[in-house]
Amino acid sequence: MESPFCEKSFATDLSHTILQSAMDSKVAKLQTALASAIHGMTLEELSRHPEGRWSAAEILDHLNLTYIGTIKNLERGLAAGKPRASPDRSSKRWQRLVVTGLGYFPPGRKSPSPVEPRGTPPQQVTAEIMENIARMEMVFHECETRFGKRGPIADHPVLGPLTIAEWRKFHLVHGKHHAKQILRLRENRCELGFGFIDRLLFVSDLLFVLGIFVRKSVWVSNSSRGVRIEFGLL
Repeated sequence: MESPFCEKSFATDLSHTILQSAMDSKVAKLQTALASAIHGMTLEELSRHPEGRWSAAEILDHLNLTYIGTIKNLERGLAAGKPRASPDRSSKRWQRLVVTGLGYFPPGRKSPSPVEPRGTPPQQVTAEIMENIARMEMVFHECETRFGKRGPIADHPVLGPLTIAEWRKFHLVHGKHHAKQILRLRENRCELGFGFIDRLLFVSDLLFVLGIFVRKSVWVSNSSRGVRIEFGLL
């Protein structure tokens, strides 16, 4: 049985949350990726999952919690009248570079407990998630207006202090990572064995990242001469 709410929430009603033309391109791409991944899915399809894996609804629940968490994190800085980011960006620079620089989200990492799925009903999470993406973009824009675009605004628990551009890139990369998981669920690839498919995708992603390193020039010299590393943003 088809579920009409899915098509309404993710196709015709995208324009009712926030006009994509007014959004930063990364956030607009995030909305599009998630909308495309679940377009037309029934309640049964959203709830279905192989043993030990999240369903599409649980993936959306997880993503929605990350958007709510980011909103609250940045709003605390707005309320305080200043960014709340840690001053030291060196300790987690490599994790930050992989995700926000190379556009690669490493698979297999356990989700932090505050953003693990909480069993939100599919009808509710599909109605909320696009609205929270739009809310998050509005907060991003307000932070840019008040604090500028260059400096870090708030800390990410894994990547450390991020600028607004890095926050947007993180959510795009993270969201597309999970959109791929939803597409695999839709294509019933779980019947072939998720472990095997995930390993193939990991190898594919790894080759993609290595290709970036090969194509880009990297110079690393001793500290007296400085370090120069060039990476292209995706």
